[in-house]
Amino acid sequence: MFSIELPVKPLKVMALAIVSALISPLIASANPLEMMEGWVYTSFGFSENQGLPEGVFQTISSSSIDDNLTITEHLYNDQVIVSFEELLMERQVTRDGVIVDEQFWEILDTAGPFSTGIQSVCQMNGQDDSGIFAIAKPPYIDVKWITDFQVVWRPNLVTKQLEQIPSDNIRCLNIHYGYDS
Repeated sequence: MFSIELPVKPLKVMALAIVSALISPLIASANPLEMMEGWVYTSFGFSENQGLPEGVFQTISSSSIDDNLTITEHLYNDQVIVSFEELLMERQVTRDGVIVDEQFWEILDTAGPFSTGIQSVCQMNGQDDSGIFAIAKPPYIDVKWITDFQVVWRPNLVTKQLEQIPSDNIRCLNIHYGYDS
């Protein structure tokens, strides 16, 4: 009988390299917008976006910070990705005989993925604060005011980054409270 001895160490290294190559795209795709920070995409309203990664869809949920800055909610694999975006240009164009608004958005910063959406009607110390955005910890459907969060941010208008802030003394209105689904 023949006996062949294969070197074990090179096979382990090769197996590790193969597993790493297979897993790294999965890790990178958890938030595909993260790799697009600084990139620009085109929006023709909420129904059509060009330049976003495949499988990423903008939801109707978007909260304006000022005329040119917004927090936008995107869906990817049934998860929520939050992006801080700047409107670079807006113009009217004719598409298929219809005048539509075309917008060019730069993705400044992103966070996610999360299992729940953005809460944007928030208060700090009982005072309305339109600069606070949060992701609630589920379940929160049966409460009017959400006080338990996964993360709370305030967009920094100078650095153009989402800055995580403590959730102490913050509450956000559950806009779905009282509605049957």
